[in-house]
Amino acid sequence: MRDSFAPVKQLVESSLEGFDLHVMTLVDKGQEPSSDTINGLIIFNQDSHSFKALTGTSTLKINLHHVSSIC
Repeated sequence: MRDSFAPVKQLVESSLEGFDLHVMTLVDKGQEPSSDTINGLIIFNQDSHSFKALTGTSTLKINLHHVSSIC
């Protein structure tokens, strides 16, 4: 919760930690993403350290940095 109100610079830096940064946009079917057509945004990345689950499988953690939607 404390990091949610952190300065923008700190939020951007934390989103670049780990690897495999993804930025996904939500647009209406058939439209290209632009500042006028984006209806939502998700920013996440994969943690660089995997861990063993109780089942014995290797598991990766996803860090969710931002979710927004206008609808």
